[in-house]
Amino acid sequence: MSKNELTSVAWSFFLKVDDEKVRCQLCNKELKYFHSTSGMISHIRSTHENELRELQNENKQLRVRAPRGNPAINYEEATENLIMAICTSGASFQLLKNSWFRKFCRMLDPNFTLPTPDAARKTISKHATSYITKMMEQLSAVDKFFISFDSWEDKYENFSIYVVFLYYTDDQYNKKKVLLGIRSIAGKVTSENIEELATGLLIEYNLDFSKIMGTITDERSNLQGFLNTNGYHQVHCAAESLSHIVTAASEIPLLVEVMNKVNGLVSHLSRSKSERTRFRESSASLKIEGRLPLLFRTDRPGRCISLARAFLAHYESIKSLARGEEFTLSEQEKQNLEIFVQCATPYLEAINQVESDKTFCSEVLIHFASLSDFLNNQRQNNPVFKVLTEQTVHQFQSFLENDIALLTTFLDPRLSYTDGVLLQKSWKDVEKLVESYCADNYRCINASNDQNPEPSAKRKRPSDTHFSKFIESLTQSTVPGSIETEIVNYKASVLTYRVALDSCPLQYWRMNQSRFPTLCRLAKDVLSAPQSSIQAERYFSECAEVVSSSTRNRHSANSLNETLLNSALGIIKRMDTDPQWNEDEESDGESDEEPDAADNFNAWEPSTDPTSYELSAVKEENF
Repeated sequence: MSKNELTSVAWSFFLKVDDEKVRCQLCNKELKYFHSTSGMISHIRSTHENELRELQNENKQLRVRAPRGNPAINYEEATENLIMAICTSGASFQLLKNSWFRKFCRMLDPNFTLPTPDAARKTISKHATSYITKMMEQLSAVDKFFISFDSWEDKYENFSIYVVFLYYTDDQYNKKKVLLGIRSIAGKVTSENIEELATGLLIEYNLDFSKIMGTITDERSNLQGFLNTNGYHQVHCAAESLSHIVTAASEIPLLVEVMNKVNGLVSHLSRSKSERTRFRESSASLKIEGRLPLLFRTDRPGRCISLARAFLAHYESIKSLARGEEFTLSEQEKQNLEIFVQCATPYLEAINQVESDKTFCSEVLIHFASLSDFLNNQRQNNPVFKVLTEQTVHQFQSFLENDIALLTTFLDPRLSYTDGVLLQKSWKDVEKLVESYCADNYRCINASNDQNPEPSAKRKRPSDTHFSKFIESLTQSTVPGSIETEIVNYKASVLTYRVALDSCPLQYWRMNQSRFPTLCRLAKDVLSAPQSSIQAERYFSECAEVVSSSTRNRHSANSLNETLLNSALGIIKRMDTDPQWNEDEESDGESDEEPDAADNFNAWEPSTDPTSYELSAVKEENF
């Protein structure tokens, strides 16, 4: 432990257990120690804020943050992180040649040598190539997969960004997610250029088009032509579908003027820092918790209900504003907004759940069944309920016509054969769909179960009576090893012992591979599909900067794609290191405090051989 580290306030709270661990003296929590106090400071600020304040008041000499000076500087790592800063910020590569910036770096450390712009570009290209090569090798063994498309449009600069992920199930029945890349499309997005984008990515990773099970997109996606031409399944993004329902309810005449005031307050607070400060202080004095009514991304699912909830939660603080009267509601308006929030909150909760990659497409129908049940139990004759009910039934029926939604629900042992999920459909209908799909795609499995069939012994018929013929037809109706037999046995299994709701459905199939070989293969193919194509907001906010600055940086099309890929992988690594980093939507972006000290992360894993870098974001997610 260096002398500089000992001056940090962190050592007033922590004791060093060994060379790799430290322990908090207040709560006994142990943290890994990497010769940096950043993690300890983050823990103290989040858990022992009052104790920290008291200690600082007693001793003004204590440092809140560890000093930046490090006697053992890793110059290679510093160079990599500098290049990542350029990738994720849209800064010009010419910054590396700027005399003032070079002087700044020399003042910090005379021994540090800045890379040239060409060297930085080569490093970015090397990392992108390394990642793609590794993923190509890994994905070559995948049988079937889904791809998801999430997009964002910059209407001012006239370009769109697409984030593309691949989902599959490995041989151990673990659900996996892999980033394929981020691409930009200049001008208007058409079915032709989006098909070119999708095809280009699949070719780049040497992926077999016949292995695509389907895509997860929003229902207005321009991929429709690509899907129809190739016969792929399309799963509508559940978050988008739920958001459409809530948005439709917020636009009824009863709520138009109310939502105008909600959005007016949001715009007013976003424009005026002084009013925002006054509003925040008022909420703090009234002990009102929760996010302030500030801007979300315009295409954020459930945006209207999120803002309406924040508006009502902080309603009393409106009085503190100079223009507060403009946003004050009448009693009737406030009552209407409260009814909307009450009705739509379960939809926001559902949106938050389906956005998680750890959920399964099989849960979509259950969400809609749950929301339908919620509306039926309210028994209110209100226009909001009427619109929500109509839109929910419409979207519900749309998903009930989706083969992947039906197949995944059937193959989820937590949910299969439950009542009230299929509306007018029956589980017999779904069983026929399963039989048909397996007959068309998995004939080899049925054949492999009986490679050397023994000739059946001749049986003497005791008589030709109708009774004897009927009995014989019953005994021969299900052939051992057939998909029909598997379905019968699977139904008996799930109804006899229902697996826990918090368990992973894929693990049920891993343990029953020999018992249900055909159904296991189908489950492995389709249960990798998520419910939503919505990805982390950071991809768009940071990668948009890269696209906007592409002309200034003189990016070629290939160079831009490599930079976007590096930027996305850096974002994944950052989120993996600090999950709360992506939760900026829950704050209003105004803080006088220092930035979070938990910055002990690297965009790329360092290695002694500069040619053998492996992007740490290559690490897949297990579900």
